Amino acid sequence: MPEPACGHLDATGVEAGLLARLGLTFPDIHTDGAAMARLSQGIKEHKGAALCQLPFCCTVEAEALGAFIRLGDAVTGPRAGAFVWSSLGEVLRLPPLDTAAGRMGQVLRACSLLAGAGQPVALEISGPLTILNWLMELAVVIREWRRDAVLMAEVLTRLQDDLAGYVLAAAKAGVSVLGYADPTGVLSILGPKRFAFMADRFVLPLLGRLQADVGGKAAVHVCPKIAHALVSEGRAQWQDLPLGRPMAYGQGCLAAGKSGLPLGEACLKNTGHFLKKGVIKQLVPA
Repeated sequence: MPEPACGHLDATGVEAGLLARLGLTFPDIHTDGAAMARLSQGIKEHKGAALCQLPFCCTVEAEALGAFIRLGDAVTGPRAGAFVWSSLGEVLRLPPLDTAAGRMGQVLRACSLLAGAGQPVALEISGPLTILNWLMELAVVIREWRRDAVLMAEVLTRLQDDLAGYVLAAAKAGVSVLGYADPTGVLSILGPKRFAFMADRFVLPLLGRLQADVGGKAAVHVCPKIAHALVSEGRAQWQDLPLGRPMAYGQGCLAAGKSGLPLGEACLKNTGHFLKKGVIKQLVPA
């Protein structure tokens, strides 16, 4: 089936009116945990959503690994400045990711504040191709991947360890839904061969780790562009989970959270997606 359309990749700017009503300003909404929490709850209430969602961009992980990020404003969200890496091998020389430092630490603080106030929180983590694309030119990533698949596999293993640690910290902070997305690592960009490599060497192993580490504590959610591609490329299949009654998709993710299997039929940001039949789809590795 065609890759699902995505209307959320550039939804990183924040409505100025909402910021003003909440008494928030830039760059605090990207750097201060308390401001992040207030804005996330404000967006949830403004949209009538089931979940408070964090962060407000897909640059947090890359910045924690050394990327230079321009934080933007209400029109343009955070984007990379000058690239700081020139080769994949530099990833392997980095110290372990410090989840308590910098913006990543503030994101986790925001999660903890919201969870402590009784708000259900969804945290979306970015995948390796998106992380690498903020650190270096994508053309360099693809070229070195083509020349040395073993090196790319080592880089993916390293990033998987970093992200698994981030997810564990998020679960401890009280996150209810742990989302995975990789806007640069989708089938339409990578093509079948490289997407299969990513699925086998990173996505499916990471999902297995997340099920083992946080299954029963939080729902694991996969961006539908990746989830549907895993199914269409024979790496996974859908399995229906009855919820007992119709409900909004975000509510369904919360209801299915302790089942253990990943979800991903729709985007978490699509507050209009409704499970009319009271059934949500789970992703089962093939």
